[in-house]
Amino acid sequence: MESTALYWRPVWLALEEQYALHLAQAQSNAAPRGRKSDYTDALRLARRFLAAELRLSFVPDAEQRTWRCLSRSKHQKRRRRVQIQNQIEALLEESQIKLSSVITDLLGVSGYRILKRLPRGD
Repeated sequence: MESTALYWRPVWLALEEQYALHLAQAQSNAAPRGRKSDYTDALRLARRFLAAELRLSFVPDAEQRTWRCLSRSKHQKRRRRVQIQNQIEALLEESQIKLSSVITDLLGVSGYRILKRLPRGD
């Protein structure tokens, strides 16, 4: 199978349990100029694969993809939390409120209580 954009993924997911699949990088299968078709592209891929001329891409197994997705999601959420914390701190400093010198974690329990009471003027 040739990796063209993200079009290969649904087909890969449908076939990976039943077949041993290989994903060829699109650059390693440069076709000659002229008329091209799916059939000739498939023949060219098969011939180059048998001759070991294709550069194959690594596709992790399903379990590893799940772990990668979870860790990527966790990292993105952590980054988003830091961004929000920095935005809150900048907003407070614009209002001449310097909470970072009083508490260490602006989004912790104490910080949350202080932020909750600020609009009420407590």
